[in-house]
Amino acid sequence: FLLLARVIAATFCVTLSASLAARQGSIPMAAFQICLQVWLATSLLADGLAVAGQVNYSALFKNYGSKEKGLFEKKK
Repeated sequence: FLLLARVIAATFCVTLSASLAARQGSIPMAAFQICLQVWLATSLLADGLAVAGQVNYSALFKNYGSKEKGLFEKKK
């Protein structure tokens, strides 16, 4: 439920800010679009890095406590 509320709130805020920027003219609307694209690109990059970090972190502790070595440990 909280994820749905967060998505609805974010969509509402972006729609409202786009509407307000469009009322002010073409230059503020263009600036809004540039800022929106930068924000979306950085959020997608952060999500991708978070997934890669979780994969690496889980690989470190894959065999924690067993006789086998983990991904980043030296094998004999």
